[in-house]
Amino acid sequence: MSTIIQTFHNCRAFRDQPPILSNTTITEFVNVVIFCSKDTSEWYFRRPIEPDFLRSQTRREHLYPLYEVDLGPIKGSSVELFTKNQRRRGDLKKDQEESALRHWRIMRDVLPAAVWNGW
Repeated sequence: MSTIIQTFHNCRAFRDQPPILSNTTITEFVNVVIFCSKDTSEWYFRRPIEPDFLRSQTRREHLYPLYEVDLGPIKGSSVELFTKNQRRRGDLKKDQEESALRHWRIMRDVLPAAVWNGW
């Protein structure tokens, strides 16, 4: 995300569900979509109108982004950015493998084993 934000500068990110509000530290697994523009002017999403939904309940529920992510902490972070000439293939592969394993553990909790066994 840091690389995307530093590249485009004018980004907004939205999650697919509201954040969990709690006093405890929780690692959430959510889908995030990032919209960016190289244009520096402020931009927004227009409210959908009835024809935009195409008679789809899913479009009605998800077409307009609701849960914006505050990108301020990411913009100000000192996270290493990926560049065109960077040679971190080994690190990137390791990061991807760890991410895939975390994702698999989460998905095993989301759906019962019988579903995955049948898959």
